[in-house]
Amino acid sequence: MLDFFIKTILINDLENTAINDPIGGDIKGLILQIITYAIGIAGLVSIAFIVIGGFQYIMSQGNDETSKKAAQTLTYAVIGLIVVMASYAIVNTVLTKVLG
Repeated sequence: MLDFFIKTILINDLENTAINDPIGGDIKGLILQIITYAIGIAGLVSIAFIVIGGFQYIMSQGNDETSKKAAQTLTYAVIGLIVVMASYAIVNTVLTKVLG
């Protein structure tokens, strides 16, 4: 009974729903869009932390402890931005090879 339900109802519903054609493609296109948006958001967060770290560095006014914390924030934000750009390149390359 459960096998019949899975094969007839669920699979047929998945084949006939808009989730297979969300952006003029198939489920792979949807996954590509989700990954692209996630990488874009991660890049924006990295840039926001670069701005925050720069603001902290300026506002430290020569205080060693605060300026070290700000420099650490800047370092991690730049590393995060590099990771985001590398992940975009990797995902783009892999999906180009997979999707053709």
